[in-house]
This record gives sequence, C-alpha cells and structure tokens, in this order.
Amino acid sequence: MVELSDISFINVIALLYLYPSLIIEKQCITACIVLINGLLFHTHRKNNYLFMYDMIFNILLILYENYHNPEIRLLSTVGSIVSGSNTILYRTYNYNRHIADIIHILSTTYVGYVCLKMIYVWNN
Repeated sequence: MVELSDISFINVIALLYLYPSLIIEKQCITACIVLINGLLFHTHRKNNYLFMYDMIFNILLILYENYHNPEIRLLSTVGSIVSGSNTILYRTYNYNRHIADIIHILSTTYVGYVCLKMIYVWNN
C-alpha cells in the first residue's frame, strides 16, 4: 500500500506537466520511458529497489542520448552533476525534502526536458 508520505507530489506534477508534450508532439520514446520511470519511483520514494532501478535506467538513457546527440552533452553533464550531488547530500544529510525536490526538478526533470527538446529542434 502506498502512503501519502511516499509520494513526491511536486515531482509527479513536474513530470506530468513537461513530458506528455514531448510524447504527444514529438513521439519521443525516451520521454515516455522517463515519464513512466519517474512516476513509478516518485510514487514509491522509500523503495530502495525502485530508487536503484530508476538511477541505473536514467544513467543508461543519459549515456545513450549523449552518445547519439552531442549537442546536449554539456547541459546534461551539468544537470547530472547537480542532480547527483543533490541526491548524495539529501541521502547523506537528510536535509529538507522539499528543497531537495525543487533542486531535483530543476537539475533533472527540467534539464532532461530541455535536452530532449533540443534534440528535436536541432534534428528537425
């Protein structure tokens, strides 16, 4: 059973606000995968198996997209460093969850959206 404290509503809202447009307008498979993985993890935040699955899968997606789209490498690298630092600091020092969520949205969700949008603008 999912408890309300397990759900990161701000992350779920950000995912649902940004990624469906890429899926519908650009038929972006990566955006669909990110949306499904993000919704799965951010509605079960305390599940460490889903956390590891989400992290590994996102790293593989970032590596794949960076390999095939060099124009996003700088932005995705900066976003990944900030996001990784945020994750380590939050899990180590357990600072304010809402601040960690906002940093996550800006460094991961939004940067990922911008990178995927750049791919479709650059290639079309």
